[in-house]
Amino acid sequence: MCEIKGARAFHSRDETAAASRIIKHYNGWEHTTCGRQLQSASFITLLNHKRDIRDTAQRLFAASAENLLSHSWMADSSVEFIALFKLPFLPDSEGSIKHTCDVKISEYFGLAEDFLKDTSVKAEGKLQLLPCPPHRYGPFCKSQCACKNGASCHRFNGACKCPPGWQGVICDIPKQELSIISTPGSSDELYITKSVTLQCQEHHVNITMMKWSFQPETQKGSFRPLYVKDGRKLRLVSLQPENNGMYICQANTSEGNVLSSNLTLNVTTCPANHHGWRCNETCNCLHGAYCDRWDGCVCPKGFRGDRCELPCEPGSFGLKCKSSCSCKNGAYCSPSDGTCNCTAGWRGTTCSQPCEKGKFGHNCQSDCTCKNNASCHHVDGSCTCVSPWSGSNCDVIEKLDLQSSAFISVSFVLVFITFMGIVAYKKKWKLISVYKHHSEEEQALCELRKMEEDLADKLCPGWLQRWQIDSSRLTLGDMIGMGAFGLVTQASLTLPIGQRTVAAKMVRFNDKLCFKDFYRETAILTVIHEENGYNPGKSNIIQLFGFNTKSNPKFLLLEYASKGNLLNFLRQQKEKLLLSYLLYFAIDITQALSHLKRLRISHRDVAARNVLITQHNIAKLADFGLARDVYTTAQYIPVNRQGEEQRLPLKWMAIESLLHLQFSCESDLWSFGVLLWEIVTGGTDPMYGNTQHPTCQQLVTILQQGIRLDMPAECPPDLYAIMKSCWNVDPTARPKPDVLREKLVREQEKLNPHQVLIETITTV
Repeated sequence: MCEIKGARAFHSRDETAAASRIIKHYNGWEHTTCGRQLQSASFITLLNHKRDIRDTAQRLFAASAENLLSHSWMADSSVEFIALFKLPFLPDSEGSIKHTCDVKISEYFGLAEDFLKDTSVKAEGKLQLLPCPPHRYGPFCKSQCACKNGASCHRFNGACKCPPGWQGVICDIPKQELSIISTPGSSDELYITKSVTLQCQEHHVNITMMKWSFQPETQKGSFRPLYVKDGRKLRLVSLQPENNGMYICQANTSEGNVLSSNLTLNVTTCPANHHGWRCNETCNCLHGAYCDRWDGCVCPKGFRGDRCELPCEPGSFGLKCKSSCSCKNGAYCSPSDGTCNCTAGWRGTTCSQPCEKGKFGHNCQSDCTCKNNASCHHVDGSCTCVSPWSGSNCDVIEKLDLQSSAFISVSFVLVFITFMGIVAYKKKWKLISVYKHHSEEEQALCELRKMEEDLADKLCPGWLQRWQIDSSRLTLGDMIGMGAFGLVTQASLTLPIGQRTVAAKMVRFNDKLCFKDFYRETAILTVIHEENGYNPGKSNIIQLFGFNTKSNPKFLLLEYASKGNLLNFLRQQKEKLLLSYLLYFAIDITQALSHLKRLRISHRDVAARNVLITQHNIAKLADFGLARDVYTTAQYIPVNRQGEEQRLPLKWMAIESLLHLQFSCESDLWSFGVLLWEIVTGGTDPMYGNTQHPTCQQLVTILQQGIRLDMPAECPPDLYAIMKSCWNVDPTARPKPDVLREKLVREQEKLNPHQVLIETITTV
């Protein structure tokens, strides 16, 4: 069989899902536009073209990868997915190694007119013939090979390649000759200092005398006789460069004829970790460097030294540290590629540009708080006030000199006193407002420290003020959900770039638990969004736009997910979705959990009801504090702990959380196992035995007996094993999010019988 190699750009996960469903119906793939018959299904690898596509393509397509990836769509920002495929087909009857063919992908995929309608691939170049089983040949490997005496059969035309001692069309005629057999036989197994045995073997002839000679590689035409004790076997111990050359075996037959055979040795490589003319020097290279025979350790970019033990000196980078860095203003220069990591207050590829107006600090992510036309320093955010303003934020009027002159009229004095009274009044209320702002933040931090000391310590001062959004910029729309302590509505938020549809989560502070949950969610999302290098477009955690803690009711503004939560999404599907497709959502959430683990933050309520699905079918983890207010309370059981009633999602909680109310990234992994169970069952409510809503003590007893959620119907055993690994009693034995992701990707590959592979999941 031969293969057409190509690529197709996809713009959404829905297109990918459609292709996955349609690919399995390939019985109608009868021909291509070249009139060749297609014999088997195509092989597709799906990946995100912005992440390691070049490495993946080179692994799949080897030398063809560069031509494949040289198209203009590689730079198209609207392309989210790329399918790399191999389409098997038959070569022409002559078996030509050159072939050009326009292939419409839609003809292969059997797709509708509006899907991949105009897409075509031109395949040209060398045909790749896959090997046939033993004793078979031909385009379909259906022809029987006629070769005899161990002869090999040509893959395409069946011609026989005879072994030593045989000749003829089918290698059935004896031939008097000599041959030299090398042990080891493969050139890949030979290297300098390796020993090799050369054996001279006669075929269909009687030998009376045998001798060896050697022509050194460096002395063409000069033959040296070699003394061999038994005549047939020549043993070369510890090969050296001077052993390279031609070895000739010559023999006299009983009939008076002279036969000869020769073999050329050209061993140029050293054994592993050795270099030098005689390969007698060791490399011991570091940092992934490879050992070259002549140069010793060849360092990767960013390292130098005999063993690549030293990084590049400051100001240099690249191979052999020969390139000069162009970073400015004290930026750190990456020794591998020269990328500049800017210091606070600077941006740009060379860190030569100060932060844009209104921004300061590391990566220019902090917002300036200067008021009244004051200038903000791009490094530390300090304010340079204009008269008559002063203070750290330039929001305090300078004290004026009240000394009056005897010549000032009484009317002017009265006007001046009135003006100063107004200023003093405004100043008083401004100070009260500032005091209230700090008081509110201190109160929130106090409550957070009671729950999670680490979370409170991750917040930078002023976090409440930085994310405040004025309610005048918000236009409320239809209600999405409502609970005992709050509601969620669709809303329109005015941004500098225009209007953005958001979800406004509003809450009333008539409950202490509600107060804690509101500030916990604002704090977690603030820490996530202020993380160095955070990109909301690539995150699987719901995006924060801001909040207002001064309005009544107070509200959070979050990314609007048009398809609602995952639980309803699973339950409302009219047709059962492919499990391989649903695993996309689980893989998305493993990436969210990996993000939280990096920040050492636990979610505490990982469940299908707290996962939102975007317009592009991307799953995002949400509801870090207020889920129990917005969704149905039946899944939250009242539990009295330390004199305070709390509503807890018992059936999703890890055993250590049930026993000691301990939450961690590892307890989130237990909950993820239940989430995976929900996905496989189409949103079924978890149940242990016949107990629909067990108490905390009942559930602890069940779990301590080793009882877990049953394996769902039609669930692959390996996928259920992944769930059970999340429910290990020992938190440290539960798989990490990255490991879970890899296992789920492999399950996705096995679930699709038509080899649709998911290399990387694109997030939006």
